[in-house]
Amino acid sequence: MRTFAFQNTVQDLEPCHHLVRVQAKRIDEPFRVRDRHEGHTEGQAGDYLIREEDGTLRVCAAATFAAEYRFEAAEAPAVSAPDKSAELAAAIEDLQAKHGALQAEHASIAEQLDATKKDRDGLLLRIEQLSKPAEPKRKGKA
Repeated sequence: MRTFAFQNTVQDLEPCHHLVRVQAKRIDEPFRVRDRHEGHTEGQAGDYLIREEDGTLRVCAAATFAAEYRFEAAEAPAVSAPDKSAELAAAIEDLQAKHGALQAEHASIAEQLDATKKDRDGLLLRIEQLSKPAEPKRKGKA
């Protein structure tokens, strides 16, 4: 069984949070930790070895660790994206030109529609006039 002594140097401990910041490492075999008073605490395979802020090593059961601790997220390396600003500016300019052309086409179609409505209204009025029966001609008194 591995034994970790109080304030031993232990490799690969990772920062994680509890009420205070500690370092921890999962140990995949039974182990023990000696305390300051030369006593020891045993850990089972899968339990965690914890280093407190003051350097004290202790055992934390796997279930307790899962419920009460979380490892800090590793910072993702900065990835530089290719500069697409010129390409985007050209695309915006193209879309603005198309938008202007569509607005002009819309205005032209709206004018044609208005003219068609006026023509239709004129035809309907003419049909109405032609559909009325002719009034009989009055004969004058002689």
